[in-house]
Amino acid sequence: MTDSILHPPREPVFAGYIPPPASAPRRFFLWIGLAAFCGFLAGIGSVLLVSLFAMGFFEESAWGPVLSVEFDVPRAVTVDEPFLLNIVIGNPHSQTLQFSDLDIPDRFFEIFDLDSIAPLPSADSPIGGFGTQTYYYERDLDPGASYAIELKLAATQAGNHVIEFDICTSNQDCARIARAIGVRPPN
Repeated sequence: MTDSILHPPREPVFAGYIPPPASAPRRFFLWIGLAAFCGFLAGIGSVLLVSLFAMGFFEESAWGPVLSVEFDVPRAVTVDEPFLLNIVIGNPHSQTLQFSDLDIPDRFFEIFDLDSIAPLPSADSPIGGFGTQTYYYERDLDPGASYAIELKLAATQAGNHVIEFDICTSNQDCARIARAIGVRPPN
């Protein structure tokens, strides 16, 4: 048989050497493509896993269940005029949880004066540290129960601000709440 375009020349076999088949480069690229596809699938799986964890994080933290929080604050207030901020803490879980404390960042007190808080927290509250003021309540909340806190505040600085609090259980599993509030200059 003669060599032609249809029949490429064959290499002779010497001392047990068998040349690689002509499709070896194609297999290399096939393996590279398969590895890239598997990496793509692993990336999508990781994103889905993180997303599912993040969605569950709003109901339970990495350590345990968190309390639900409803937050009622006006959208806009005026400097030096008092307003009320209402927080309702609930237990949506099937076991009793302890509402331990309300954590308010120190920067909050640069913008707002706290005139009163009801019901009153424990006698040793607030305790400062790590950039927050912590008001201790240590109240057991049965399943489905709620606890309301009312803060009477007055803004000291005009502008757009964010009110942010952490509501924590006795295991320090905290729910963070934040709301924007506009503060107008005095009339």
